[in-house]
Order: sequence, then C-alpha cells, then structure tokens
Amino acid sequence: MKKVFKYRKKLRLIQGQSYLFKFHKKVISPDRSEYFVVIGPFGDKHLIPSEYYSFYKLELGKSYLCRVDKINCLGRIFMEPPHPYYKENNSYLFEYFEQIQEIQKSGDLYNQYRFRGKYSDNAFLDRKHTKLPDKLKFGFHSFKIQKISKGRVYLEH
Repeated sequence: MKKVFKYRKKLRLIQGQSYLFKFHKKVISPDRSEYFVVIGPFGDKHLIPSEYYSFYKLELGKSYLCRVDKINCLGRIFMEPPHPYYKENNSYLFEYFEQIQEIQKSGDLYNQYRFRGKYSDNAFLDRKHTKLPDKLKFGFHSFKIQKISKGRVYLEH
C-alpha cells in the first residue's frame, strides 16, 4: 500500500506588506552580532539585527507592525520595524551637513548627501536617484521620506 502525504499549504509573508511581529528575545550569534528573535503572524521565527535599531527603543514581549522589506532568493526575510519618529511619505526639515562619496561594486562613483534631522543623523539623499543642483547649500531643507530601511532614512527631493 502506498503512503499518501498531504502537504499543508504554507502561508507566506508578502514583500511590501506589514504584519504584526512579537519581539520575543535577543540572542547573540557566534560572530558576536546581536539579533532580535521575532515571532511572525504564522508562528514562524525570524531574526532582525539589533545594531540598526538601537535607538528605536523596541521592547521585548511587545508586538510591532513591521513591513517586510525584502525576501531574497534564499528565502531570507528582511523586515523593518516602525521608525519611532518618522513616517514614510511625510515631509520633514533636515539639515544638510555632509557629502559622502562611495565606490559601488561595479566600480562607479556614487554620491550620497547626509542630513541631520530633529531625531536622527541617519538621513540620506542619493545623487543617483534625484535631480539636485551640483552644489547643494548647507542648511535646512524640506524633504519627503522615500523609505526607511535598516534604520536609515532615505529622502527624495
């Protein structure tokens, strides 16, 4: 007699959607990185690196509505807890104070403009995705928040 296996349809998280995740505990990996262990809406566990969210004041035992930022080809899920001060698609005043030049993996030179907000120094404007004057004036500018990823605020002009 053949055995018949019935596979239960696995519920999946959808990239770009937000779900309630319970922040269960913190663990330290063998490479000395600290992670939050979060329990998803379907009972599955995920890891979120705590280094990006040190100023978020996330409390263990509480649930937060996190956005699924990315699901890579290996099935690893990256999620973003809610920023304590800023919301995407809202405008805020930020002060321009630094230009950073980085070399991408492709070898291209890449400019980032760094801004300081009322609550964070981690606000960035990418030259590649925006149309800016060649010389951005130092001082305060109003920007809309395009996205928040890994605790960094990305602005659009």
